[in-house]
Amino acid sequence: MVNISYNNHHLFLMWLIAIGVILFLVVLAFDEGYLFVAFKSDQSHITKIIASIFLLGSVHCGLRLKLLCVELGSIDALEEKTLLLTCNVRKNTQNFATATKGIAANYLSKVSRCATSENNTATINSATEVLIAQAKKGHEPAWFMVDLLIKLGLLGTIIGFILMLGTVSQADTLDIQTMQAVLKDMSGGMGTALYTTLLGLSTSVLLSGQYLLMDKCADSLIERLLNITSLISNK
Repeated sequence: MVNISYNNHHLFLMWLIAIGVILFLVVLAFDEGYLFVAFKSDQSHITKIIASIFLLGSVHCGLRLKLLCVELGSIDALEEKTLLLTCNVRKNTQNFATATKGIAANYLSKVSRCATSENNTATINSATEVLIAQAKKGHEPAWFMVDLLIKLGLLGTIIGFILMLGTVSQADTLDIQTMQAVLKDMSGGMGTALYTTLLGLSTSVLLSGQYLLMDKCADSLIERLLNITSLISNK
């Protein structure tokens, strides 16, 4: 039972480890003053938006992973009985669908009801499409957030260069004092360009890694349910 629980929740445990490493890096950057410099140097405030999206995406990924791992855990007993007691596959599936709730129970309930009919292929295919949609619900918006982080980083780059060029165009003379003031103002635009790009790219990579774990967990749930369905159909 311990091994089964670990196998079902190892992706969620990997996510927790990843979040722990990310939090350690954030605390380290904060302690060294890097975060303060990044947020202060960004005149467009895009870095704050990027950090908020990353936080929201990480929380969403953790909640979704936990839900999918619970679904995987709910079909452990059924899968074990189905593989060991193949003569009672349909009965075990019906009992499971009646006693539990969730993505797996809804899918297996539909499959077990239509398993005895002659023209059940279309119904099973329809139920499978619903299963895939429910197992990967919210995954497309999640990947949109990953892409949005990259776009926001590039947008910050453009805004930073605009701020830099704006300071140059406002210079009327080329004396030393004016050039010193221009260079000082240009550093603000350069900070906006560099820090937004760095934060946008780094957070997109970290968030995409989390969502890869979420997709893998959903694929595992779908695969295991389809294996049970094939046993039901063959009986």
